Amino acid sequence: MKPSSRAVPPGRPVRSGHGRSTSRPVRRPPHRIATRAVESETPEREPEHESDPSAPERPRSRRRRVVAVLVGVGAVLLVLECVAIVRYLRSDDSDPQSAAPTVLPLLAPVDLPERGSLVLSEIRADGSVEVSQWLRDGDGIDELSLAAPVMNGRTGSIRATDGRLVAADGTVIADDLTIGAESRLVRFDDSTTMLRATYVLRGVVERSATVTGRLSARVVSLDADLSALSGPTVVVVEVEAGGEVRGLACANARSAVELLRPCGTPDGSRWRVRLDPVSREDRVAAVVDLP
Repeated sequence: MKPSSRAVPPGRPVRSGHGRSTSRPVRRPPHRIATRAVESETPEREPEHESDPSAPERPRSRRRRVVAVLVGVGAVLLVLECVAIVRYLRSDDSDPQSAAPTVLPLLAPVDLPERGSLVLSEIRADGSVEVSQWLRDGDGIDELSLAAPVMNGRTGSIRATDGRLVAADGTVIADDLTIGAESRLVRFDDSTTMLRATYVLRGVVERSATVTGRLSARVVSLDADLSALSGPTVVVVEVEAGGEVRGLACANARSAVELLRPCGTPDGSRWRVRLDPVSREDRVAAVVDLP
């Protein structure tokens, strides 16, 4: 039998008639792909250098120095300010005129007569009577005598505290007065055309045992010597908010017997009585209801 005449593809071994290859397979060299070196994208680290003493300071050190300087400046300014305040206070103490309060002239109430006196009394829930007593005379007033009323021959139960006398120009003539049954005479260095006496009257109010909130004031002011004055006396009585004045009664100051007679008329929420010059020193009592 003749061997096959088929062409053998390149690279395939030729087999003999016994089916075995007569030569080793031809190995082709591996196909190499041309490559290009890829540059590394990672930046090279710069070599560390040792600290140079001549190099500028770090920001943190500069901040610390700035803070220290600011703290020092603030402390100095604080000390200077304290010294200035102390000097200012000492200068005020050394100059009494600069520390004196402003003095304002008196403003006469509407009810004050051109010549005469006015008593404004407020009966309070604690049993005291707050009094503002005014005197006016164009010829001038140079003294005032005040005393606590003597009721039913008893002394010592009535007194006035926190007394103050003020002249027409606002000058304080006397202050922190306490007045009892003994007459208190105050003379003025300079006469004044108007005078205001303020005080708190104590020991004159009695509470009702049968009517809740009802108070009876036996008198509403001190006894004042008005012999040197001319004109009437006007007395106005009122109470704290929510209360009511029930009525007034007057007693003849010149009589040894204390006989009370109804007097006065309502004037809004208060009561008012006008005593003519003959009876201008009469005592006025009041009955009020408080809430």
